[in-house]
Amino acid sequence: MSRTRILTLIAITATFVSLICLLASCDALMPSVDVSPPPLTSKPAAVAEVPSVTEIQPPEPSPAQRYYYDPTNKPDPFLPFRVEQQIISEAEIITRYEVRFFRLVGVMSSVRDPKAVFEDPRGNAYVLTLGDIIGKNGGIITAIMSDEVHITETRVTILGETRTNEIVMQLHPEEELSI
Repeated sequence: MSRTRILTLIAITATFVSLICLLASCDALMPSVDVSPPPLTSKPAAVAEVPSVTEIQPPEPSPAQRYYYDPTNKPDPFLPFRVEQQIISEAEIITRYEVRFFRLVGVMSSVRDPKAVFEDPRGNAYVLTLGDIIGKNGGIITAIMSDEVHITETRVTILGETRTNEIVMQLHPEEELSI
């Protein structure tokens, strides 16, 4: 054992012995107390008469003390708790990805107002017409043909130059690769 541990044990033992001596001296100084119950008398003490329950009436509250529940501007505690959902418009979703991540899955070019159906990386489909915006860079649909869609992206470079990028999306690009 280490020296500090031995000294700590000696100090604890000395404190314990002092406490025992103190308790013994207190017991010697205290007069003895009889803890036996007092002797019974022949007559019990008189019991006061208790009024019956029907005789006790609560005091009538004053009009100022009466409480009325006012539900104005308070939520109904019995309605289920609803979390407000953030509503995201289709325009925000379709400008979340770059144009290269979309896939052209359908074209309706024989109608008066041609439409193109695009699918985003999550599999959601969007029906777009001429002039609609698609992609992060604000690509505008400029032409819808029977088998392709032309999208024009306009970007401003760091030097302040305006660059136009023409993107052509094919309806079935995998068919051309297999031929």
